[in-house]
Amino acid sequence: MRYGVKAAVVMGILLPALETYRRGIGTWRINFTTMFEDYWAALLLLACAWAVARRRPTATLLLLAVWGAVTGMILIATVGQIEATLRGTDLEARNTQVLVAKLLLLAFSASGLVSTFRDAAHRHDA
Repeated sequence: MRYGVKAAVVMGILLPALETYRRGIGTWRINFTTMFEDYWAALLLLACAWAVARRRPTATLLLLAVWGAVTGMILIATVGQIEATLRGTDLEARNTQVLVAKLLLLAFSASGLVSTFRDAAHRHDA
């Protein structure tokens, strides 16, 4: 398995686990969309990783698209967290830890995106 696929499996597990740890399972009742987007992204990453592992014809391109969407989602959330931190508004109890975790997730997601892009480019060249 290529790095982008392995990273998709890891991120597919981390996204819902970290979001549930951060907000608690009760957030599903209060703010459904906040939780749903991370679970949906995780499901798509895991489904695409499975499809690449099964050598489905367009799976690498689908994984590339999902990595792009997930990286964008994390980028927007990270920029929002940085902005809130700099302004001192709407800070969470563990704001610094959340910000560091988001930056690490962003770097990891970007590495999965770049790796999958390279895989798709090599596959296209072949």
